[in-house]
Amino acid sequence: MRLRVLGERALAEAFQTRCALEGFAVQCAARAQSEGLLLPAHLREVEHLAVACDKATRSSGAAADRVFHLALAALAGNSQIDSLLTVIWDQTPIATRAGLTEPPRINSVHHEHEDILSALRAGGSGRTRGAVEAHIGQTEQTIHVEPDETKEYA
Repeated sequence: MRLRVLGERALAEAFQTRCALEGFAVQCAARAQSEGLLLPAHLREVEHLAVACDKATRSSGAAADRVFHLALAALAGNSQIDSLLTVIWDQTPIATRAGLTEPPRINSVHHEHEDILSALRAGGSGRTRGAVEAHIGQTEQTIHVEPDETKEYA
């Protein structure tokens, strides 16, 4: 198994890519919701994952957050976006975990997830995308990375 620790620039690029892809995906999902095309059972599943994420411990919070976000993006029904987001999440587990260590941030994450879901339920595509972009931006700001280059360990 190889561990790849992203440097500051590579991590910023990963978050920018995630923001673009996940933002677009939830925008599509919200549009489907407004047109009555999003299955209520799929939305409920994502809502349950948000609750599970909120109840997760610090050690399991990053994994629960990943599952929530990938399921949220999957509501768009675009397998290419799903695959690309999985790659991004595979590159950022250490940063994700680091962003979920402080209780104030953990509480903020819960509220940000609720904002995303509220916008999605209402079918507001721009509002949903904006909520995701704000959430990812807040996550990125809480992570302190050394400006070194990306390193790989065997």
